Amino acid sequence: MFLAVNQIFTIFTPALNLKIMLFGKNLLVCISSGILLLTPVKEQKIKILDDQAIINLHLASKDITGSVGGLITDVYFDPENLHKSFVKAELSTQTISTGNKLRDIKLMSKKFLNKKKYEKITFKSKKIVAVDNGYIINGEINIKGIVKPTAIDAVYSEGVIVAFASINLMDYDIEFSDKRNENKLDIYIKLRVLRDGIIAENESDN
Repeated sequence: MFLAVNQIFTIFTPALNLKIMLFGKNLLVCISSGILLLTPVKEQKIKILDDQAIINLHLASKDITGSVGGLITDVYFDPENLHKSFVKAELSTQTISTGNKLRDIKLMSKKFLNKKKYEKITFKSKKIVAVDNGYIINGEINIKGIVKPTAIDAVYSEGVIVAFASINLMDYDIEFSDKRNENKLDIYIKLRVLRDGIIAENESDN
């Protein structure tokens, strides 16, 4: 079940632009592309519970929020050997939903996502780097057969991965406006992890 995306807020202060994400009862604060809170936990092999993934989308310039599903992942994570670690993921294009049926039909058309030709959206990591508050996953996103580099900021703690990324839809031949800065899409991700056969005990997302 996807979390309602209207639970993403932005607060402006003189010095900071804070993004607040509310996943159920759990609060996470992001500053620009960096993620704060939570302390990375050392864990070597993990399995993502793909069917419990929450992936929310926000096109701020048009006040459009949505979600995407159909996640399939292949992940190996060893904090002591990050050069061996990798993340591969794919999403189903047809699962993208913005809460507006007519707009969603338009998004599936050739002009936008071209669902009939490009059924999957994929990500493949190239390098994972440890930072003070988590990890930066540098990789490539493939949308409509167009591959562009992107960075995902991620935190892994107590069986939960929370991540954030931004892409510009113009890079993938998708335009909601002729102004580049109005095509910036924010992506908010929450993933549960299976560790040693045990699902992380977290509060319900309902």
